[in-house]
Amino acid sequence: MDHPLVQRMATACRNRRYDPENTAFLRINSINMADNYDDYSREELIRELRLRDRRPRFGLVWERKEVEHEKAVNDDFVALDFDPALSCGEAPYRNLIIEGDNFDALRYLRMTHAGKIKCIYIDPPYNTGNRDFIYNDRFVDKDDAYRHSKWLEFMYRRLQLARELLAEDGVIFVSIDDNEVFNLAPLMNQVFGERNFIATVIWQKVFSPKNTAMHFSDDHEYVLVYAINRDVWRPNAIPRSAAQDKAYKNPDNDPRGVWTSGDCSARNFYSEGTYSITSPSGRIIAGPPPGNYWRFSKKRFDELNEDGRIWWGKDGNGVPRLKRFLSEVKQGVVPQTLWKYEEVGHTQDAKKEVQEVMQFEDAASVFSTPKPIRLIERILRIATKPDDIVLDFFAGSGTTAHAVMKLNAEDGGNRRFILVSSTEAQISPSPSATAPGVALAAVEVDSPPL
Repeated sequence: MDHPLVQRMATACRNRRYDPENTAFLRINSINMADNYDDYSREELIRELRLRDRRPRFGLVWERKEVEHEKAVNDDFVALDFDPALSCGEAPYRNLIIEGDNFDALRYLRMTHAGKIKCIYIDPPYNTGNRDFIYNDRFVDKDDAYRHSKWLEFMYRRLQLARELLAEDGVIFVSIDDNEVFNLAPLMNQVFGERNFIATVIWQKVFSPKNTAMHFSDDHEYVLVYAINRDVWRPNAIPRSAAQDKAYKNPDNDPRGVWTSGDCSARNFYSEGTYSITSPSGRIIAGPPPGNYWRFSKKRFDELNEDGRIWWGKDGNGVPRLKRFLSEVKQGVVPQTLWKYEEVGHTQDAKKEVQEVMQFEDAASVFSTPKPIRLIERILRIATKPDDIVLDFFAGSGTTAHAVMKLNAEDGGNRRFILVSSTEAQISPSPSATAPGVALAAVEVDSPPL
């Protein structure tokens, strides 16, 4: 008998009078290549294992051996030097700002905070090639043959340490753009495990398109989200917005309050979902729309209708819809992966916020890519509870700390933050930017004795 595909082609040609194309039909001849290792000698087994070790594996590979060793990666002893002049409030301090290389800071935190951090947010250098990423005290430019490998090595070392700091129900959020997102994702899979991937969030970073763009207007960035254990971590619901609540109305003055309505039919097969109904006006509806089924049995539909939960339209002659009352829905909504600027802010918001709390010598000194407070607030609302610790080891302008304090003031929480900042940016905070309970310490590194 002919193969089904051959039969279909032949039938199609006869029925539609197509001219048959020249088509070759080939069968796969499977050969069992499995070796019987029981018959291998010791030398043959060693040779086979060495060959297997040399074979490329699936996953991210970068030129680790060719890349210049990062000077910050060493076995020197790390300690913190407390700076009382720059700290706020009195001991015991609840929050910590560490100044120095973040690799050294993470090694120190591994001794004090392993398994204690609930949420990490970082905004690492995007490696654009425009003097935004420093490796071994030199900017990495677009012409560097190992540009991406240096960035991956830099991030890999720090993400490995960050993983050790997260609690069992901890989560990490990483901001990134198109320059490295397709390298960062497999790197995150390698460090945190592919199965612990949670989401890729799209953040709309601008409020209007760039008409000067050569090809496409670059309107968004990404936030990659990974859990230590996706079976344990659960996001908090996001508070409902006024716009979402605005959809609820009460045209029939139902004493249960405002409501919205949903379809009473669905495409999913339901054995008891085919029956006729009669509207209040007397119109008989023979059944659900073609290809659909009523969501409820006839008995359940009659109960809902008797309870005033079916909306038939103002004249009682419409297609039935199920009423959903605001008082009965969850007070929060599940997080979505598209974050619009109206909800979480855009880059211009972020720059204005930084200038309000920091004093800069000139416009050129302003951080070029700060994140809006509302963006970090959204992350904290999803990922933290009132007593959790938040870590940001690419602290930049300190937006994460600002968002933590703002959210604590809103809900009475006691979230604590740990920021790690390099010494590259010398910025003077304005008086309004200071906060009590913050200790500032500098990293001190001593080489071990020989």
